[in-house]
Amino acid sequence: QVAGEDHVGVRDPRHDVAAGVPAPGVDQLDDPVAEVEGQRGGEGATRHDHLDVGQVIGPWVRVLGRCLALVADVATRVQLTAQCAGLELTLGRHDAAHRRLVACLAELPEQGTAEGVALMCALAQDGIYRCEYAAAREWAERARAAALPLGDPLSAATAVGWTASSCAFGGEVDTSRAA
Repeated sequence: QVAGEDHVGVRDPRHDVAAGVPAPGVDQLDDPVAEVEGQRGGEGATRHDHLDVGQVIGPWVRVLGRCLALVADVATRVQLTAQCAGLELTLGRHDAAHRRLVACLAELPEQGTAEGVALMCALAQDGIYRCEYAAAREWAERARAAALPLGDPLSAATAVGWTASSCAFGGEVDTSRAA
């Protein structure tokens, strides 16, 4: 068995696999594998025991969320934050996803960057999941306004897409088409 892996081969993010030691700063994290095993009846439980996806993924999302602070590269941290929030949205943890995205955006020294646009687009998606279509549209329009001066067509197109989606979900079909 490889250090940093549990009994079913899922890599444990709390360990530096090469060194076989806990990664710096994460040695105080809860054990998501033990948490999941506890929910399915311990080590004696079979792989066929049924778990809710939230029971399986939830502990790992919490570990990922705590590990985000260890990522020095802003672009990588923003990408991982948005992905973590996306998992939280999928699990129905809308408030946690929203708080995570807003906090990450507030930490950026400049919001008119590709990273800022990515977070604003993630907040537009968050607004749609929360059925707050006006807020989703506002975030999408902020992302669009920030993306245009960057000269990055992908960021601009993503922001326009979220503008159109938020308008459509909000019942503003004509505005959605015009976006």
